[in-house]
Amino acid sequence: MSNTSVNYYLKNTNQLIKGKTLISLLLFLALGFSFVFPPSLKYPLFFVFYGIVYLLSFQLVGNLDNYKVDPNDLEKASYKYLILFALFFVCLILLRSSRLLANSLEFDYFIFGFFFLVTLYIVAINFFKNKIQRNIPRKLSYLTAINGAVGNYLFLFCSLYVAGFYGHQHLFLQFYLPYVLGIVFASKVKNLLGNNVKTYSLIGIFLGLLLIVFSPLFALGLFLTSLFKGSLNSSLTQDYESTINIVEDKRIWVKYTIQNIGSILHQFLLMLLGSLIIMKNGLSIKTLFVITSTPIPTARSIELMKSWNLIATSLIILIIIAYLIYPKIVPLLKKSK
Repeated sequence: MSNTSVNYYLKNTNQLIKGKTLISLLLFLALGFSFVFPPSLKYPLFFVFYGIVYLLSFQLVGNLDNYKVDPNDLEKASYKYLILFALFFVCLILLRSSRLLANSLEFDYFIFGFFFLVTLYIVAINFFKNKIQRNIPRKLSYLTAINGAVGNYLFLFCSLYVAGFYGHQHLFLQFYLPYVLGIVFASKVKNLLGNNVKTYSLIGIFLGLLLIVFSPLFALGLFLTSLFKGSLNSSLTQDYESTINIVEDKRIWVKYTIQNIGSILHQFLLMLLGSLIIMKNGLSIKTLFVITSTPIPTARSIELMKSWNLIATSLIILIIIAYLIYPKIVPLLKKSK
């Protein structure tokens, strides 16, 4: 979010240097090669790489003497969002720790917390009418949440799927490489889509998802989904940056807030679906943890990953279809009344 805000500031002040696709690709690949190393070497390499990147960012930050936040743009803290953040944080910690520690009790707490969060949201929207005004269209807000959900699907589910279906040794070729190539070349594709970037991007994501779930071309489907998701994300960022009724310091922040809510909610729903599939097959929740962490796939993990892939990918497809047909259904419903 900070990097995006800085880039738009440099662009608006004619200071932005044209990005170099080759350098970005090489940096992504350098990070991805750590997948082929053993865990004892892999994790230190991750930290070293990110440490170098953060050190390099200091040079850019030092040159932004004119980038200042206007104190008049600052608003009072939103207690509603503070409570939402706290609940999200607790549920996310329970989910991550239960998977990493193979603790089914913590996963149960996560399930209860998730249903409590959904119930609280339903109560809030029905009994508290004073919603926080984001000054953005509802359609743009929904599309931003979908963008976050697709991003979580790509990075979380697809990595878990490759680990459980193909094995950890295939993570680089089957997951990371097509995912990164899609991100790197998304800006090139966006320029070719003309004025209907969002519609064409959703269609491209839809086609990529069909390849993922209904064909053996998983890597190709992942590449297409990542490619068009990147072009959609770039278009949404431009929309928020050009929203004049939001102060400049907050435009990207608002976009990332809505996007992250969609991402986290999808992550919760994704793990809930995975647990239901496991229990439907008469297995314990710990089996889900083992399947998503074992380095070598088994016949059981492959079969369960097929079911999870079908349900998880179909969920994203249905969300996209609902978004595309909603504007056409609303006028019909109004006429019927």
